[in-house]
Amino acid sequence: MSTLPNIPAMACMNEAGLFRPLTDAEKKTALALNAQDGKQGEVWEPITPAPSVPESPRGATALWVYRDAERRPLYARFRKEDEGGNKVVLPLTYGRRIWTDRNGTRRDVTGWHWKQPARPLPLYGLDQLAANPEATVLLVEGEKTAEAASYLFPDLVVLTSGGSTSVSSADWSPLAGRRVTIWPDNDAPGVKYADAAIEALRNAGVQSVHMVKVPEGLPDGWDLADDLPLDMTQGGETPGIEILRPLVDQAPLAESNVKMPPGYSMTSKGLYFTSEATGELPPVPVWVSAPFEVIA
Repeated sequence: MSTLPNIPAMACMNEAGLFRPLTDAEKKTALALNAQDGKQGEVWEPITPAPSVPESPRGATALWVYRDAERRPLYARFRKEDEGGNKVVLPLTYGRRIWTDRNGTRRDVTGWHWKQPARPLPLYGLDQLAANPEATVLLVEGEKTAEAASYLFPDLVVLTSGGSTSVSSADWSPLAGRRVTIWPDNDAPGVKYADAAIEALRNAGVQSVHMVKVPEGLPDGWDLADDLPLDMTQGGETPGIEILRPLVDQAPLAESNVKMPPGYSMTSKGLYFTSEATGELPPVPVWVSAPFEVIA
């Protein structure tokens, strides 16, 4: 019977059941065990806050820096196209990485790497949250949408945890005691993100949670970074902000949603199923049925 190889871990459970980084002694022990099998694993030690902001990676079309309450950089995410021409968003974190490259050379580099920081991950916009302690918080999906919403609503603090599957990875505790309004993207992943965020926000102890009722007539996938359809603005004669702002100010309290099986969400276009993310690309929602109302 073969035995499993010893693989060096970079974190272990503490007494509270939470992950913590290994001590230097534990790291040496893990690497020594792995070396007995004639292998050397990768060591990744994220360092936050980082001493500087990262440069935009080659080929990146956008870069978003996550900062703490004192505006110190924590990590970043950037968007680029993969080999197939698909848009992907990847992490960028400062830290020490020890690994063997494709040429077999052992490398030890402290700097910015395409790696994740330790979880839970910070929210995007913590510096603005700290600078505006009385402002209402607007939660959206994705950094691009957050930037657009900040321009549209300068009196609000706009935050995001990242992509549509990021809720469970984020640290929501900075929002304790705050008033939060969610603006979901107009698609099945957007509804799923909002539903997960409602529960996370309540668990974090926010003062209140409201959710914008997205109007009918918007294209599938529409978000605040997109222009409103011309038929909603009378051919462009009505400023978009006159349509969008009342939706935020009049957003109702988020209702306790019907608990659907994991992965299912109801939109204006019907019931969809979205599988759990297993790679860098988000899963594609699958239409199940026309929309219906759950009575009891």
